[in-house]
Amino acid sequence: MSKCLKCGREAEENNVFCPSCLADMANYPVKPGTPVVLPTRPARTPDHRPSPRATPPEAVIARLRRQRRSLWIAVAALSAALCLCAAFLLVQWLVPEEFPSVPIGQNYITSTGSSEGNVSRETSTPVSESGG
Repeated sequence: MSKCLKCGREAEENNVFCPSCLADMANYPVKPGTPVVLPTRPARTPDHRPSPRATPPEAVIARLRRQRRSLWIAVAALSAALCLCAAFLLVQWLVPEEFPSVPIGQNYITSTGSSEGNVSRETSTPVSESGG
């Protein structure tokens, strides 16, 4: 027995199509002289690929354990990063700003008055009011 080229069911040895497909094609006859291309049967070639070797169950179990361990490490790292980000945002939200805003690059605050009196900037000695 061979297989039908149209549907793949069993066909008689000398026929290309099964009886069901032949009856269906009889409903739609082809005019004489019309070129008809019949599908060809694929040539059977022996499969020369080597069969895949079966992996021993112990190796599969070891690989799956490594994958599980790696997955747990990744989950732990992501959880730690998420906790750190949440803690940072929580601290930023809860802690009020204690320092006045200072321009970038300036790490000191200047004042115009001094409680110690007038002090010269060059000598750090008190300046007399008489100018001398």
